Amino acid sequence: MPSTAEDVEAIGILMSMLSPPFVGAYAWILMFGRSGIVTEAARGVGIALPPIYGPFGIALASAFSLYPIVFLLMRSGFLRVDRSLEEAAAGLGRGPFAVLRTVTLPLVVPAAVTSALLVFLAIVADFGTPSILALAAADAGISVSADAGIDAIAAKATALTGFGIDLCDQWGLTTCTPREASRRGGPLSVVHPQARQLCRRLIDECGVIPDFREPDIVRLGMSPLTTRFVDVHDGIEHIARLVAG
Repeated sequence: MPSTAEDVEAIGILMSMLSPPFVGAYAWILMFGRSGIVTEAARGVGIALPPIYGPFGIALASAFSLYPIVFLLMRSGFLRVDRSLEEAAAGLGRGPFAVLRTVTLPLVVPAAVTSALLVFLAIVADFGTPSILALAAADAGISVSADAGIDAIAAKATALTGFGIDLCDQWGLTTCTPREASRRGGPLSVVHPQARQLCRRLIDECGVIPDFREPDIVRLGMSPLTTRFVDVHDGIEHIARLVAG
């Protein structure tokens, strides 16, 4: 049983290593995603947080997920420091900062270098292994796209969005998607002043996953290879029902 607060803290940090990495990544998205709990709370008081997606989010999530490795090695390194050396330096007139700089830190450099190397190797593995394994899925996706033909895919995309625009007109929804087929692709954008809340309700109540775009756009991404016309109809119908209700 732990006998000190430091032992309890150490156990708590080490327990975080038991969860799979994707659980931590998903937790970050739930908290700091575009509609995350913390993001929404900060936005409510006028604070715009940086997006969790991209290099900043990768660095932040990786730092927290790999911190236990650094903690283990650095804690061991500091515990191995001979306190008599620090006391001797202090007895010779060195101040606390000078003792830290000339005695303590040089003694823990091996632990710091080892932890940095292990973190670097873990980061490389996190990016390298999934990237190589993902090539199998990429090969299958490229094969399906090649079989369908890029012209057929483009034609299906414009037909889906054209159908969606017609439905928006029918149900009185405003869309900013170009009506000229040559100027649009797969996404369909519906404009509404409560777009953020509408996106959340579509996810929670209807099982439709849109993409909110500042300041007032509900964006629906339609994949020509997988999206059916009935899917477009059902999605627009859900939006119209929520707006009307």
